[in-house]
Amino acid sequence: MVPIIDLHQDLLLYTTRPELFKDTNQTSFEKIKENNLKIVTVSAFPVPPEENFFNPISNDMIEEDLQTYLEHVTKHPEFVIIKKKEDVTRVMETEDLFGLILHIEGLNVFDEKSGWSMLERWYEIGLRSVGPVWNLANPFGGGDKDENKGLTDLGKKLVTWCEERGLLLDFAHMNAPTFWDTTKIVSRPILISHGNAATLCPRPRNYTDEQLHAVGESGGVVGLLLGKKFLTSKDNAGIEAVLDQIAHIESVAGKDALAIGSDFGGILSGFVDGLHSVDDVQTVLPSTPEDVRELFAYKNAERILMQLL
Repeated sequence: MVPIIDLHQDLLLYTTRPELFKDTNQTSFEKIKENNLKIVTVSAFPVPPEENFFNPISNDMIEEDLQTYLEHVTKHPEFVIIKKKEDVTRVMETEDLFGLILHIEGLNVFDEKSGWSMLERWYEIGLRSVGPVWNLANPFGGGDKDENKGLTDLGKKLVTWCEERGLLLDFAHMNAPTFWDTTKIVSRPILISHGNAATLCPRPRNYTDEQLHAVGESGGVVGLLLGKKFLTSKDNAGIEAVLDQIAHIESVAGKDALAIGSDFGGILSGFVDGLHSVDDVQTVLPSTPEDVRELFAYKNAERILMQLL
């Protein structure tokens, strides 16, 4: 089985909050092993009461999620927390090991007096990836449902904090102003953990050719998001929607920018035919062009992890 690196899953949300989903098949710890997903970036994504994403309880929920991942690794030693590039190498070279990269998706509640010590504590326990924004504008910048807010001064400090400590800075969910503001100050390749080409599927969540070109120019990667409404605008579509996205991103950003960021565990909007869960990724790979197959499956993602961690 081809090794796979998946740059984004909402694994814990999916396994602990099944009532939020219409299905219970997208992903699981066991499915990750069964399908040879060697490394998965897994989110701590809080859904507070009444879905008030600015409820102060959000940070407690994030910390609880991080601790839950750590507890799982303690009980299941075939999983390891990826903290440094040596961990990436060890997992990729060891058949029965699987790595988890701990990620925050949307840091909506942040008190500047206590927030940095909170982040340092999370870093010490294993946090290695931060997506500053989700859909909504927050203290760091604008999410994809906000058209105008750019990267704030606090957001600039967070970029520096991530780069100094070797954390992945995730451009996923950034609106255009925040995206471009961030590109001006980062010194490392651009990582979009999960997102697609807006030319083929024009949604605010996706990326323009100009943005994709910037990713390629930086030596970065785009993890292909496998939810239907972000792959295609067609009512009925199958694996060709994935292949079209691969071809377009390659044409704009280059083959070295291709990666997987499935968003399994967080897909509420349906699927293209033949791609409903982690189980289907291995069956899709043979349909991808041979010259990009391994780059798309794991090699580009492995390279970016070795550069950024």
